[in-house]
Amino acid sequence: MPQLKNSISESYLDSTTSDSLFVLSMANKPASTAVVEPRYLDNYWISLTEAKQLPKKEFETRTYHSSTILFFTFIFILISWGYYFQKHAKGLRSIVSSFFNSSTFFNELNDRSGANGFVSLGMFLLGIVNITVFGYQILAELNVPFLLFDFHNTGLTLVIIAFAIIFGLFFKTILVLLSGVIFNASQTFQAYLSLIIISIQISGIVLFPFTVLYTYAPVINPQIIVSIGLISMTLIYFYRLFRSFFLAVKQSKGQVFHIILYICTLEILPLLVFGRLAIQYEWI
Repeated sequence: MPQLKNSISESYLDSTTSDSLFVLSMANKPASTAVVEPRYLDNYWISLTEAKQLPKKEFETRTYHSSTILFFTFIFILISWGYYFQKHAKGLRSIVSSFFNSSTFFNELNDRSGANGFVSLGMFLLGIVNITVFGYQILAELNVPFLLFDFHNTGLTLVIIAFAIIFGLFFKTILVLLSGVIFNASQTFQAYLSLIIISIQISGIVLFPFTVLYTYAPVINPQIIVSIGLISMTLIYFYRLFRSFFLAVKQSKGQVFHIILYICTLEILPLLVFGRLAIQYEWI
């Protein structure tokens, strides 16, 4: 039976195996346990039947393989920053100074001329772009089974994340403005909203090096890059909360119950809920 021997994988034949013995042994075995085709898995040869009985693989995080879209995104950000630096350097310095200096912040808040409005809007949008890219990289590292995200389709994923961030900011803006009306402290909550916008602008500047390193520095552990970026965002976030509190104290002359209630309810509580879910479902 030479034809049969040629059709049998060498992994089933040795010096003591004959064609007749192989056919008889296969005939005596039930069809459900018959070895049909070998498969190599985890340094062991297993049968096709055994492979079907293996549990499904757990969700595995995937990193993107296409950096073309991100490359053009980074180029667009750099060109935009260069334009603002050349044409509106004063506006850029004002944005950075407003985040740390109270007098500059209130001057910008009370400025109705709109001199820095174009720069502020542009830097805000660029901040959204940078936060979107960094959020995309965070999802690539976390063990979160977001079935809607196809990490091989970079453009679609970035669009989904960007829309989610914009929707969240829109919802937050409505809550801030409503809180100002409810507590009769519109000026205080407008200052709080302005500080949120400035923090997004600053976050975009701070996160840009981390997004570039994550994309084009494979020798650096990506989890380290994401961790440092998250720490930076956390510091900016809590700095904004503390600064909002002290600005509210300065504006409302000590009556800060409303701003404390808002911060605890709509800033701290969602973080605690998300942290609990992340630990419970082992996302991190």
